[in-house]
Amino acid sequence: MTKNSSDDLGLEQVKDGELQKWDTIGTKVVGVLKSYTPRKTAMGEGHVYEVKTKDGTVPFFAPSLLHKKLQDIAVGNIVSIEYTKKTKTGGGTDLKHFEVLQGKPTPERLKALGIEMTDETVGGEEDGGQF
Repeated sequence: MTKNSSDDLGLEQVKDGELQKWDTIGTKVVGVLKSYTPRKTAMGEGHVYEVKTKDGTVPFFAPSLLHKKLQDIAVGNIVSIEYTKKTKTGGGTDLKHFEVLQGKPTPERLKALGIEMTDETVGGEEDGGQF
């Protein structure tokens, strides 16, 4: 079996169906912001985020309007992301709109979300937490 360059870099393959899709208005993800990774795609730069929820880690590509809201939130903070509506630009391009709430990961908030507080869940106070 031939190794390709991505194998040499230790990258993990993302399989179909693993990414959260923002296809249905009302779709919501609530949990701890675990990571952000910029990715090159056929359509340009993409933005992959991961949120740790009570049911596990939820990875997703963030459409541009969502990325603008998430980009300054510290990893380790609690986020609530809800797809609220879709509009069209003057040129006919679909724009997905999101409501994003965020806050520090207090023990009370984590318990309410059903997420166990561990050193991995919450990092230092200055940076909002690290994974």
